[in-house]
Amino acid sequence: MMDDFLKKAIRIPEVRLPPIGKCIYCGCIEGLSDEHIVPYSFNGNFVLDESSCKECSEITSKFELRVARMLYGAIRQKYSYQSRSRKKKKVRVPYQFSYQSEDGTTKSVVPEFDEYPYVASVPYLPPPGIYKQLPLSDSNPEFTLMSVVDPDALRKLTERTGEKTLTVRHTDVFSYSDFCRLLAKIAHGYLVTLAGEHNGYIPLLPDLILEKSYTYSHYIGGVGANVPVTMLVSHVSTGFESINGKVYVVCDIHLLSGVPAPMYRVIAAEVTDNSVLVQMTATAKMGTIR
Repeated sequence: MMDDFLKKAIRIPEVRLPPIGKCIYCGCIEGLSDEHIVPYSFNGNFVLDESSCKECSEITSKFELRVARMLYGAIRQKYSYQSRSRKKKKVRVPYQFSYQSEDGTTKSVVPEFDEYPYVASVPYLPPPGIYKQLPLSDSNPEFTLMSVVDPDALRKLTERTGEKTLTVRHTDVFSYSDFCRLLAKIAHGYLVTLAGEHNGYIPLLPDLILEKSYTYSHYIGGVGANVPVTMLVSHVSTGFESINGKVYVVCDIHLLSGVPAPMYRVIAAEVTDNSVLVQMTATAKMGTIR
């Protein structure tokens, strides 16, 4: 029942926003293409016209696809996330289920895709290091990777096997850098949408997005106690915080619609002119961008 509701609820109409006129990542003015704020593969339908050059588009598309297909492909298909592929291929399920039989042997359980109880690798990140005045670092922080399971589908699977306990084996690797770059891309796109290009602020994320810097943990992390929430659509919102005597634009992001996951916090820019606060607040009132 909930699955059916989610399949109907997570789509939003496409909204095209005025052209930026140059690449929001590198400033190039040639060969510009449209850019989704939240990736299309995660049901993002707010589009910045003419805002990404060919080279930057190729860079961002690669890590977007790695996260969308390799990490969350099964979830996207289960909940009918939109896809540009005309052929619907059933993605490889990256988890294997098994149980211990009475004779002591291990038996595999191979669910049909429709009954597959998604198991999402959801990272719980510490707050961005800038809050604690930590030095810039290219080292990954300590974080928790939680497996979130669809309880209804798992119950049906255990009923079919007659087993109360199933063992789950994960066969994929979580890419911290790809995940952080995706969050950075979303936050930077939202920033430019609300504030325009470099008016009254210093953007902090383009070098992370283009992999010219690896200090992800300084600007990207979790929010507070990392309490998981379930949303019907992806979510991006913005605010302002005074950190160590400076004012910053912060973005909160929830990426996976239909899946319990924490909100993520991205420090998107340092404010240099307070008039940008008024502009961003006024623009944000037009609606949350996804």
